[in-house]
Amino acid sequence: MMELTPDGNLDHYASRVSEKQNELADIAFQLEVSREIAALQEHPSWPKFIGKMSGIRDAEIRRMLRDKMGEYDLGKRQGRISTMDVILATKPLSQEEVDTLLRKADTLRAEIQDLQNILS
Repeated sequence: MMELTPDGNLDHYASRVSEKQNELADIAFQLEVSREIAALQEHPSWPKFIGKMSGIRDAEIRRMLRDKMGEYDLGKRQGRISTMDVILATKPLSQEEVDTLLRKADTLRAEIQDLQNILS
């Protein structure tokens, strides 16, 4: 059940609707990104891309350890390595994670409807 504000401040409810709509949008974004990642990883070129990316990452690490460089160049190289780590480690959501997000989305929709009923 929804928390009610004793003083009946409708701004409070409108703000809660907005917050919950943002949470719902975040869930939709996570689900869409997961679907896109899965589609990319199913593409026949994905293993070749990952192989090349891993080789480039390894070369960047070797250069970073071998070469003396200033703070700026070191930061750039670390940034490239971090970016490649993110790409190489990115996985789509598991079915359990998808199901959890969908249940949360259902709950948020119900809460938004309750709040909108209070506002109308």
